[in-house]
Amino acid sequence: MLGHVADDVFLSEIVNFREMLEERIRSGQPSLTAFPEEHKPLIAKLAHERCAISPGSHRANTKPLDSDKSLAVLSKNIHQELLPALEDEDEDSPDSAPAAALPLSTVEDAIKSVLVRTNYGLDAPIGIRLPAAVCVWRWEVRPELGGWLPKNAKEKAETRQVERMQVGVSQHCTG
Repeated sequence: MLGHVADDVFLSEIVNFREMLEERIRSGQPSLTAFPEEHKPLIAKLAHERCAISPGSHRANTKPLDSDKSLAVLSKNIHQELLPALEDEDEDSPDSAPAAALPLSTVEDAIKSVLVRTNYGLDAPIGIRLPAAVCVWRWEVRPELGGWLPKNAKEKAETRQVERMQVGVSQHCTG
């Protein structure tokens, strides 16, 4: 039952953000150059440890978000998730009113301010690039912002983080 409440709160946050963006478009306000502080917890919930698109997405063919994506891919996925669907608009077009109101660079900057990308795979000496197969990248909410995550999601993420750190240590010791 608690999971349903958390999903409802999460959905209401997405709806609130989309309504704010729609209002900005209707009133002719300029593009967002900075992601609103009051909506940054939504970025945390959309990106941290998520393996599936948010519940109730208005896009039927949306691919899952994984926390191992590059900044560019994660930004694009979250950007598409945040854009409202306006009638007579192709919201996926970079020239659409929603996309113009919320530039991709604004989402990218918000991600960088809320999350850190950590490699739990093998480390390499400076200047040496390891194959992707030995890197385990995860986007995680900055520790000081962990309160933005729902309690159950935060607990699961902390458990997985400890497990990844333990696996990383054992890989380094057996190498």
